[in-house]
Amino acid sequence: MMMNNYDDEQLLPFSNTTTIIKKVDGAEQIGTLVTQQSDQKNYPFGIIKGNVGYLTSFHTKGLSLMLEVQLLGKLFHRLGLYRPLLTFINVTPYSDLRLIDELSLYCYKMGIPFAISTTSVSQNTDLQAFSRFTATLRNIESRGGIIFLKSPEIGSANNSGTLLNQQFSTFIVTLAQHQVFPVGLSAEGFWNQDQVLQRNYLQYADHWLMLPDQGAPDFVKQDKNAQTAKESFFAMPLSSIKKTNNINGMDFAIPTALTISLPNSNRHLKIVEKELKLMKFDWYDPVDDNLATEIKTPSSLLNYKHGDYYANGKQEEVQISNSLLNRQFKDGEPKAALTGYFKFQGHVFMTFFIIVTIILGIFIYLGQKVYWNRMRRKK
Repeated sequence: MMMNNYDDEQLLPFSNTTTIIKKVDGAEQIGTLVTQQSDQKNYPFGIIKGNVGYLTSFHTKGLSLMLEVQLLGKLFHRLGLYRPLLTFINVTPYSDLRLIDELSLYCYKMGIPFAISTTSVSQNTDLQAFSRFTATLRNIESRGGIIFLKSPEIGSANNSGTLLNQQFSTFIVTLAQHQVFPVGLSAEGFWNQDQVLQRNYLQYADHWLMLPDQGAPDFVKQDKNAQTAKESFFAMPLSSIKKTNNINGMDFAIPTALTISLPNSNRHLKIVEKELKLMKFDWYDPVDDNLATEIKTPSSLLNYKHGDYYANGKQEEVQISNSLLNRQFKDGEPKAALTGYFKFQGHVFMTFFIIVTIILGIFIYLGQKVYWNRMRRKK
C-alpha cells in the first residue's frame, strides 16, 4: 500500500494489515492510502470530524508520523509550519571527536545550521581527555552549532532523584567552566512521563529535544501527567523520510529535529556530507529564528539569545582558533618527572666506562710490551 499527501509519497510495508476508512460524511481527510493493485483504490489515512479524530494506524517514523502529527495539530488547533532542525546525535566524551569536529566544520563552510545532542560526565573532569571534549564543543559553538545536553542512562544504581539532580548540576557547572553552554536538554520521550525524571532533569530547561524511546521505557516513577516546555523539538531520524519522493518540499507541523547519528568512520563521514549537500531543506537557524533559551539551576543560569551566550547574566565569548583545538587534541608522549635526570646520569656512566676501558687498554698494552721485552733479554 502507498501513502501520499499532495506531493509527498511513501511506500508502506506489504505485510501490514490495516483497518481502512471507507467513507465518513462531512469529515476532513488527512493523507491518502492507495492500493498497489491494478485497479487502485483510495482510502483516507486519517479523518477529523468535529472534535473527533481517527487514524487507520500509527507509525513512529516517516511520512506516516508527519501526517499523524498533522492530524493531532489540526484536532487540537495547534497546527503550525516549522523548519526542521538538523541534529547530530549519539555524541559522547568517548566518541571520535575528530569526526564530529570535521562534520561541524563542513556544515559551517556549507552554511548549514545544526545542533548536537551530547552526553557529559560528572567525574574525571580534570583530565586532559575532558579538555579535548570541551574544546570540540567550543569549536561547535563557534561555528554556530547549538548543544542539547543528553540525559544520563538510568539504572538501579543511579535512579534516585537526588543523585540525578547532583549529576545534572555537575554537568552544567563543569561545562560552563570550560566555556560550553548547552541551550536545552535532550532525553528519550518517556522521561516526560516520569515524575522523578521530570523534576530532577527536564524541569531545569525551557527547551527540550525529545528523542525516540530506545526499547522498553526504564521508568523510575511513572507519571501520566506530561509537562510542557517553552518549545520542544520532536526528533525523528532523517533516514526515515529518505524514501519520500518530495523530501525537500516536506512541511513540518510541529518543531521537528531531523537526526543523524555521529559517523563512526571517515567513509561514513563522507556519506553524510554527500547526503547533506544533496538535500535542499530550509533548515532551522537558531539566529535567524530568534531562538532564546534558558537553563536554570539553584546555582547557575545559562541563557542563549539569538547567537549569544550568557552565564549568570554575563555575556560569554566561546570562539576559539583551530590551532588551539589542535594543540588540545595532541597528547604528546608521556614523560616521567625524573626522565631528564636519569638520562643525564646514563650519559655520565657511559662516558666513565669508556674512559676506564681506554685506560685499561693502555695498561694492558704497556704490560704486554714490558713482558715481551723481558722474555727477549732472557733468550
